[in-house]
Amino acid sequence: MFVTCVYPPERALCRTPSGPAETPVMADCQPLACRNAALTPANRQALADHLADLDNILADGDRLAPQVRHRLEERRRETAAFLTRHTGAHAVNRALPDADTVKAAIDSVLEHAAATGRRPTVTTVERRLGIPHATFHRPYSDLIDEHFRPRIPAPAQPAPGEKTSGHTEANLRWLRQENTDLALPGAV
Repeated sequence: MFVTCVYPPERALCRTPSGPAETPVMADCQPLACRNAALTPANRQALADHLADLDNILADGDRLAPQVRHRLEERRRETAAFLTRHTGAHAVNRALPDADTVKAAIDSVLEHAAATGRRPTVTTVERRLGIPHATFHRPYSDLIDEHFRPRIPAPAQPAPGEKTSGHTEANLRWLRQENTDLALPGAV
């Protein structure tokens, strides 16, 4: 349709579980439902134009067969919902922030995480900037790799010889047993 696919395979709706993960299955593409859709300003404008075309066609809907009218109304609702979900009702052609603004947001998220003891995430940066994940990843992947990931502190590990919580060990044993119990016969 009018979208750019960033195709992380684990989130792709166009991939069958038995199919190869390396490539999307274009015949099964669901751009209005898939989280892999990255919207550029040109994509947004094309979708907005498509929405206007649907409005014009539906305005003269008396000439349409009922099933065709129903399908066009459904398509219009899906397209409008997609645009609202990914751009908000306020701006279809909102410009993306510059690199300095993204770096400032990354710095802010890292500082807040350090102060609260929480692990910083890219999702927190995206939310702070108000940008959907698929739209954020493509133009800012270099900033994520160079300015964000190297500055994430490693998870705390117990020192050699230091005992871990018995509670944690018990939970791990229980989870391992659950996984074993749930495994299909012959799958292990």
